[in-house]
Amino acid sequence: MLGECLDRIARRSLEGLSLEFYAEVSNVVCVLLCILSAAGIAGNMITHLYMREYKTWLSKSILCSDSFYLLLSSLELVKLKYDIFPPFLLKIFPVLIYPFHRVFQTLSVYLRLALLLISVTGTQVKGWIILLGLVAVSLIVNYGKFLETKISTLCWDFRECNCGIHIQTLIQQSSLWNNRQYVR
Repeated sequence: MLGECLDRIARRSLEGLSLEFYAEVSNVVCVLLCILSAAGIAGNMITHLYMREYKTWLSKSILCSDSFYLLLSSLELVKLKYDIFPPFLLKIFPVLIYPFHRVFQTLSVYLRLALLLISVTGTQVKGWIILLGLVAVSLIVNYGKFLETKISTLCWDFRECNCGIHIQTLIQQSSLWNNRQYVR
């Protein structure tokens, strides 16, 4: 009985909200996520600078991987939300920003697991050997991300109405997205 009452109240309050309200909330969330990402990058830099003698190869790699992940995810968020991207970044987005965002995310998780396994087992392994192996595995796991997008150019001819020609560069899904074997 109480659950039904709360559902009705929630539905009524949501019905009155407009699309503009959701757009505003989305803008605020985007800005907050970018601020939190900047704070995370600053925290990683401070940690790296003040605790460098206590850090191992793996813990330094986690800091770098997390910083790159936060930077690239913020760039992707701004591109998706506001569609304001400088043309040079738009051209490298499908080649570098989109796939390496996923690579650094995977690498960060794998580095944490490796650090946990090393601390639990107490093994003495060179950190740079593990780092090279994990970078290779992260690249292999995410190799498809490099092929998922492509750059397309659209050209609109508005010369009849004296508006000129407008050219727009778009990032589109590649034909890989239509492949059922890949999507699974």
